[in-house]
Amino acid sequence: NAVNVVVNSTLSAQRSSSWEDAILGALNSQSPAHQYKVVLEKHLVGILLVVFVKVEHAEYVKEVHGATAGVGIMGMMGNKGGAAIRLGYYDSTLCFVCAHLAAHRENVAGRNADYLNILSKIEFRDSENDAYANDIRHLSGEPPILNHDFVFWLGDLNYRINEEISVEAVFQRAESGVFGDLLQLDQLNVERKRGNVFRGFEEGRIAFPPTYKFQAGTMQYEKRPEKKLRAPAWCDRILWKAKNPDHIVQQTYCAAMALDLSDHKPVHATFEVQVRHQVEAKKTQVIREIMMQLDSGK
Repeated sequence: NAVNVVVNSTLSAQRSSSWEDAILGALNSQSPAHQYKVVLEKHLVGILLVVFVKVEHAEYVKEVHGATAGVGIMGMMGNKGGAAIRLGYYDSTLCFVCAHLAAHRENVAGRNADYLNILSKIEFRDSENDAYANDIRHLSGEPPILNHDFVFWLGDLNYRINEEISVEAVFQRAESGVFGDLLQLDQLNVERKRGNVFRGFEEGRIAFPPTYKFQAGTMQYEKRPEKKLRAPAWCDRILWKAKNPDHIVQQTYCAAMALDLSDHKPVHATFEVQVRHQVEAKKTQVIREIMMQLDSGK
């Protein structure tokens, strides 16, 4: 929606702050023994990414950087794009990306290009003089987003069902709950298999109906005659990439079908991630033992 491009930046920041406060309040209301704090928030027009950490682990969060990249109108406006946050957690590195890619069923190439542009444009720096992002790119040969132990990429990626099946047939399968063949025609699945986007990323098994397009306020797909008929699709996705795949397990991947504030149904996932934790006392002891062995061998 082009209106999003000219949305007042102050209003956008206020909305982001309201969501941040609401989510933090909800998290901290669950258990007095497990309180959270905000690590960082980044937003871009309608995109909001907030990272929280349990208070007892906050001291182990370090090297926090955030960035945004607009890839919409003229290849730079924020109606489409991504927000990213990277951080060190104990002795591992994590990166989170929330993105909104190009719309419309036929525009697969536009979505692929948006993904690649976000990947290329995002650099993590606090100022123009901060060389962190460039150092990472030059040392690794990878875009900064990918140069982490764990990367989580989520959002309205906007991939649809290929046009070789009719809109009516997509509705029929989506509403029947038997949609295995639709997943074979899902554009993101197809493009990943071709190696065009999200190389090296994984996605959990999709066992929920297409999350778009619903009539807001209901659990019914949008079919009103005065509205443009759009084939249901899994627009909303969560993918991940790990340098060591054995160190991450996705535990859940679901859609919140009962939430009806939007024409999308939000998706959510939980992961068990094995992070490194270097104990300094043990490290010092090992170094001392190695030095003693080297000295004794002289």
